[in-house]
Amino acid sequence: MTQELPNNFEWKQYLFHNYDLVSAGINNQEDAEKHYLQYGKDEERDYRATPLCAMAIDKLVDSDIELTKFNNSLEAVVLLLTGKEIENGLYSRFCTELETHTDPVDLDFVIITKQNLKQAIDVELFQKLFNSVTIICIDIPKEYDIYYNKDSGKEYATIPDYGYYSGPNYTFYKSFDWLQKYNTCLFLECDCYFGNDWANKLKGFVRYSGDFWICGSIYDGTEQNIKDVGNKRLTVMNTHINGGTALYATGNKEFIKFLRLSENYLKSYVQEVNPKAAYDYFIKESLDCLFTLFIDPNNIKVAKFINRKYLVNNLILNHSDNASNDIEISDINKIYDYAILHKK
Repeated sequence: MTQELPNNFEWKQYLFHNYDLVSAGINNQEDAEKHYLQYGKDEERDYRATPLCAMAIDKLVDSDIELTKFNNSLEAVVLLLTGKEIENGLYSRFCTELETHTDPVDLDFVIITKQNLKQAIDVELFQKLFNSVTIICIDIPKEYDIYYNKDSGKEYATIPDYGYYSGPNYTFYKSFDWLQKYNTCLFLECDCYFGNDWANKLKGFVRYSGDFWICGSIYDGTEQNIKDVGNKRLTVMNTHINGGTALYATGNKEFIKFLRLSENYLKSYVQEVNPKAAYDYFIKESLDCLFTLFIDPNNIKVAKFINRKYLVNNLILNHSDNASNDIEISDINKIYDYAILHKK
């Protein structure tokens, strides 16, 4: 079999480019080579080398992350605010929703936005509800200030360092430069709804959660993909934690180490594999791929430690897919006692 393979074929690179095969249970050399010869060659599946990713993966696998306990404590709420959300009324609706469902709470409130949007923020409203209000202005470099719209079909002449989702990817990673003074933060987007006593529910959960780096909701929407059927696990799309509405251990130094390595890996990944990778989807995909294909058996203890820091909870719901637009919030309220509902 090996003699029939291309001279530059490497089975791990084949699976690296075609992670749907790993999802289907193909995760070793024999099965990967067999699949390529039987199906992959005719399907023109990619197996090319990815030197930039290889270097980033080596750094991630060989990281000096210490296996230490961390006591999470929710200290701040972080709103990621864009100009589009001010223009289309989502920010205004968010403010009304927040004011209606929030009693004064022992948390800080942080808004991450652009400098030219600062004047549109209702600081007095947030001051009534939170200990303090901080506005962090992150001016995204012009070449990064893009957000890919899959429905437009637009392509770019060059791939920005952070991919076609450079705007949110850059903002997400950059925000941690400012937020490390807080133990744990709740990130929110404007298309969120709040349940009864939402802040205290989340504060209690975070306190007794047992230590996490990233904690939030998996995909709760109604869209289904045919390719999911028959896989040993659902696709990453249905198993990744939605990153814009989630809890992050912003004050955990080991998490910050991992995040910087992840950022470096993402910048390689969008150049060599998929320019349309968003940070939240990518973190889950990279964890699954790395620890299935690239972790040395001697490092499995570290791999398991990191995987346990990626925690799903039932207090945050994600119905942000377009197919869930017609679901009434009243119907969701009958089923779930949520703290945060992320819904378009």
